[in-house]
Amino acid sequence: GFTDMEECAVNAARVEEMMAELKELQAKADLYNSREGMFGVKQTDYGAVKKIAEQFDPFYQFWTYAQGWRDGLARWRDGAFVELDAESADRDVTAAFKVMFKMGKAFNQRQLPDCAKNCDTIRQEIEAFRVYVPLALAMRSPGMRERHWEKIKVEIGLEIPATDPEFTFGAAIEMGVKDKEDEIVAVCDVAGKEYGIETALEKMHGEWEGIALEVKEYKETGTYVIRIEDEHAQMLDDQIVMTQAMSFSPYKAPFADEIETWEKTLRMVSDVLEEWLEVQRSWQYLEPIFGSKDIMDQLPLEGKRFAAVDRQWRKTLVVAEEEPGVIVACNKKELLELFRESNRVLDGVQKGLAEYLEMKRLAFSRFFFLSNDELLQILSQTKNALAVQPHLRKCFEAIHSLDFEKDLKITAMNSVEGEKVPFSEHMYPKGPVEIWLGEVQRIMIQSCRQSIVDSLVDYQAQKRAVWV
Repeated sequence: GFTDMEECAVNAARVEEMMAELKELQAKADLYNSREGMFGVKQTDYGAVKKIAEQFDPFYQFWTYAQGWRDGLARWRDGAFVELDAESADRDVTAAFKVMFKMGKAFNQRQLPDCAKNCDTIRQEIEAFRVYVPLALAMRSPGMRERHWEKIKVEIGLEIPATDPEFTFGAAIEMGVKDKEDEIVAVCDVAGKEYGIETALEKMHGEWEGIALEVKEYKETGTYVIRIEDEHAQMLDDQIVMTQAMSFSPYKAPFADEIETWEKTLRMVSDVLEEWLEVQRSWQYLEPIFGSKDIMDQLPLEGKRFAAVDRQWRKTLVVAEEEPGVIVACNKKELLELFRESNRVLDGVQKGLAEYLEMKRLAFSRFFFLSNDELLQILSQTKNALAVQPHLRKCFEAIHSLDFEKDLKITAMNSVEGEKVPFSEHMYPKGPVEIWLGEVQRIMIQSCRQSIVDSLVDYQAQKRAVWV
């Protein structure tokens, strides 16, 4: 009969068929009503179909969940332990228990005691198994490893062949795992904490797969420069902090060596990147400076030192371009030592360059009005006297340019407004730039004085209106 629990599977199949028929009837009723509406015909009332479905629903729910529960119980108890999905079992057990409680109330309200009794029967079966669900969840934790089963064997005295395909959770229950629940769960909790560290390490390793330095050609130097995305640099910092936290975890023991190795790797990558980018900044600043033959001639020692670093830079960047992976490219102690030495050398080069610029400024004090880059633009083109023209306004107030003839003879100075003061003495830009600019300054003063003297003479000989 429809209340016989011995025919649970048959009744579950029957209610499934009946529910399918009811759904089909409801779909037809909706279709007929829609067609009636299209033709303006009064719609037929098929409310009885919906009412029957509502009255049938508790039976459908009960037999469906009852059969699902019994199928699940057989699978959970007698299926292979290695295939037991404890989390799914927990969800299904909880859902079935709630449905049986709800349907029991519904049947009691309809005065169907046999059906309500069946709900109680299933609920009691669920309650009997429910006490083992926390153990199933613990024992089937993804963090459980052979060392944990060995610990349960040694410390608790239960030998659980968890990896045996023939072993079942029902067999574990018969072994008396419930009596040792607290001890077993404690071991499983430790396994869960260790699993957190294990998965975090795997995740950190995985996050660097496919992450590479951006190696791109730099201007027309014939070599490259690197760039690392901000988010990747932040990820590196975050992982260093996370790995440090792991090293203080009481659950780190199984992974202590891996944690230490990974932390060293991350620190090496971080240190190499820091030194690498520092070398790059200095190299990018100095490369165009020492690309000038004039500067190389004036600073031969610093030029040789920079050239040595430049050769190493180019070799390193060729390798990086071939293997740009961040971990592969940067996890090299010899690279760290090379960059540290390069930074030391480039610091010396920049110091020598600064002293050289200071010497030039002391020789011609108006160079103090120029920035280092502006002064270097002049000094890197000492054979091109016209290179000073763009910077004269900063060196000499109110002076816009000098007049150079074709043979580079300097004959006059001009203001921004276009006023011209001829030089009282012509000159050629010969020798170091600071020397001949000093001579220009002398002639400027002399020419202004001469211009004033000439104007005083003219004042005596010309009418005031003409003189002005």
